[in-house]
Amino acid sequence: MRFFFRIFLLLFCFSVNVLAQQIEVSFSTYTQQKFNEEEARKYNERPQGKEQLKANEEPPAETYKLIISGKESSFTYQDRIANNQGQIFDIRYPVAGMGTTYHNLQDSVQMKDIGEIYGKLYHSMDSLQIFNWEISSEKKEILGFETRKATAINKDGATIVAWYAPKIAVSHGPGDFWGLPGLILELEKDYHNERNRKDFYIAESIKEIKKAKVIKPTKGIQIKESDLKVIYQEGRKRQQEMNAQEVEKE
Repeated sequence: MRFFFRIFLLLFCFSVNVLAQQIEVSFSTYTQQKFNEEEARKYNERPQGKEQLKANEEPPAETYKLIISGKESSFTYQDRIANNQGQIFDIRYPVAGMGTTYHNLQDSVQMKDIGEIYGKLYHSMDSLQIFNWEISSEKKEILGFETRKATAINKDGATIVAWYAPKIAVSHGPGDFWGLPGLILELEKDYHNERNRKDFYIAESIKEIKKAKVIKPTKGIQIKESDLKVIYQEGRKRQQEMNAQEVEKE
């Protein structure tokens, strides 16, 4: 009996470790905003207001690719071809930006493509955010894997509900999220704000790959995410000064 148990355990660990080393996961993501009755009424009174309201409440999905190689991962935006014939609005709310979010779990590092701000390109480098996950006994199946439910409150007060697969033995996940004893395959972030904003991450496919190419953001000036507020303030100030000079010249 012990012999067969050991064989089973070895085969199980082998299959999990093989899958866990080099993985590609395609995620469908979207941000949903639902307005209260008063806001919805005001939108409906505007020209094309109904279309804009629907675009916020039923947004088109965006796609990201999560590549995992050991302790490293990259979550990269996949640009979609707009097919908005007959549509007035093509509103996009990419939940993790239009670049890459990189994680190194061994060094506890997160890097992000920030993009261009007032003519300068930036990327960030910070310590990984710590999530105090509470794991429940609730389970459901996603892409053929049994997942368990975990909940956390992030530093901004948003509630995060994640579903992770214990049999995929990595602590990675989409966007900023990680730190569970298994790969996160589905996640909802509720901001609890006045427009009931929620972000959704849903794994659409998962496969083992032979040569994982993890992307590491390096373009532009390296900053901390906490510096962004100051950069925006300084940029707006410079823009206002330039506008004032133009007015004086006229």
